Amino acid sequence: DAAARVRRRAARRVADLLVELGPTYVKLGQIASCRRELVDTEWAPPLQRLQDQVPAFPGGEAELRRRLGRRFEERFEAVDGAPVAAASLGQVHLATLRDGRRVAVKVQRPNLKAIYDKDVALLRTIFKALDRFKVSVGVDQAWGAIFDDAADLLYREIDYRCEAAHAREFAENFRDAPWVTTPEIFDDLSTEHVLTMAYVPGVSLKDVAAIEADPSLDAKSLARNLARCYLLQFCRHGFFNTDPHAGNLAADAAIPKGRLIVYDFGQAARLDENERAGALMLLEALLDEDAELCVDAFSTMGVLKEGYDREAIVATVADNFRAGRVATGKGAAR
Repeated sequence: DAAARVRRRAARRVADLLVELGPTYVKLGQIASCRRELVDTEWAPPLQRLQDQVPAFPGGEAELRRRLGRRFEERFEAVDGAPVAAASLGQVHLATLRDGRRVAVKVQRPNLKAIYDKDVALLRTIFKALDRFKVSVGVDQAWGAIFDDAADLLYREIDYRCEAAHAREFAENFRDAPWVTTPEIFDDLSTEHVLTMAYVPGVSLKDVAAIEADPSLDAKSLARNLARCYLLQFCRHGFFNTDPHAGNLAADAAIPKGRLIVYDFGQAARLDENERAGALMLLEALLDEDAELCVDAFSTMGVLKEGYDREAIVATVADNFRAGRVATGKGAAR
């Protein structure tokens, strides 16, 4: 209808504007693309393309050559000119090493840190103004402090050495799990601005039709293993990928019914022992729609401020369960 057409045009225009504004704003669009309330709306397709279909920058091979120096000449046989994916921070080119191995090389956009510096300075001014005018955050933390935490994460993500370390840790944690993998990192061909990985192609989890059409892949098995993967990250290892949008997930036919492939560990976080225990407790509470246990889980994880009103929080959680605002085991069964 006419209203839907207007929304589609608006969504495309917003996505285009975010690309024009630059990497920081593309990252905001990526976050918005994963919001549950937008998934089945006209906003979803334009925002989802920001996950891995941002316009590429020219001269990717030249930038790679500049960043690696002699190592490029000594180790690389050829680099495909057109990138296979491009997102907020960089783009990925396929390449062939002199020993014949195929690799995927992520090279960072030129001058990215300088762009971040300008955007972060502007956004910090805005957030400080929110504090100055006493705009409520809803918790006992200032907007400026929240923004500083977010900025720290943004700067860590543009250091590909952090991503390489995260990928190695994930691979070690799941070394005995044949149903999930992440590409091997070539440390000697990786730097702060370049990340060289084994080429592990797969069908994107965004492409549900392709998965369902492939007899070697089973969508339900992949979904179960994805949930299993995250439960293990949260509750056993206490280390998890914090950017699990579908553009970073794929599947191949390495095992019957399909193997998960997890790409991109630019964002990752850790949970301490109490947080891991609380996550398990919260899962049980959600499955049973147990408001009391939910609040116990929140307390165990340390997310409630001192002196909280337990009865009020229990009542709110219980009301959310009754109204169906929270997806639960019982709700799925109904």
